Amino acid sequence: MSIENTNVIDVSGIKNSSIVLTISDHFGWESYIKEHLEMLQAKINSYLAFIESGQVWEEYPTYKAYSGSIVILVIGKYKLCNEAKEFYSTVSSIVAEAGFQLEFELLED
Repeated sequence: MSIENTNVIDVSGIKNSSIVLTISDHFGWESYIKEHLEMLQAKINSYLAFIESGQVWEEYPTYKAYSGSIVILVIGKYKLCNEAKEFYSTVSSIVAEAGFQLEFELLED
């Protein structure tokens, strides 16, 4: 799965009592930055809708037992460019206002 397919949760799991919904981002930042950020925004919005609608509890009923937060984790193949860093800073704040967390993790080879 990847950021191209907005209607699918790429990976889900539990880590440190938190529900982690993971987005796989394999695109680079050297070109098409605007398009990349738009795809990423659409995928994050899809995940937020999945959480806020309660569908997360329908799809993963066992997650109700966990008291931690819900984290949207983006695992990227490439280091963030400056525009992407700004994007994550802004979007992380918006996601936090909704009561969730947004994190980025660089995939290590």
